[in-house]
Amino acid sequence: MTIASDYYKFTTKTRWAMPLVSATESLVLIGGVLVLELLGVDYEALPISPYLVCVILMAAQHGLVGGVFSATLATVLTHLGAWPTPGLGESYFDFMLDVWSEPLVWLATGLGVGMITTRRIRNQARTADALDRALTAQALIEHQYNILATRTRKLERRIAGLDGEDEAAKVPKRHLGKSRPLQRGATDRNVES
Repeated sequence: MTIASDYYKFTTKTRWAMPLVSATESLVLIGGVLVLELLGVDYEALPISPYLVCVILMAAQHGLVGGVFSATLATVLTHLGAWPTPGLGESYFDFMLDVWSEPLVWLATGLGVGMITTRRIRNQARTADALDRALTAQALIEHQYNILATRTRKLERRIAGLDGEDEAAKVPKRHLGKSRPLQRGATDRNVES
């Protein structure tokens, strides 16, 4: 058993655990970015949104569920204070483009990276299961080999006349130096004197 196979067995058997961990990590990470923004950190000067970095990180770590959840959470938390309203001379298309362009990029990125990560996690889980099955089969084959090897040694000793050291120790010493010829058709087991 490897640590990776134990981890993937845990994640596949407890399907609620990974979304719960993903939700907690997303909430802490995106909440931290939001708190920094509320404290006055200007993210407009950055070339990439920190929320996008959070979404990529969660999608790369937890797969599709983590990416979609963090993108949704980032969208909800950024618009939580006040929902934007269109300006007086602004068209509805420009307003929707301004409001939803970043959240849609976050969602698309979460979906793309999440699908790749989820596929990788599933392939690793399949590989770990195949490895566990192969190790189990190997252990069974090894056990059967040991049983057959023991039987083979016993048969070889019986054929060679060395059936057991314990039986040879029980033979009285007066018979050790004497050899008796066997009768025709008889074996040493049914000839006793």
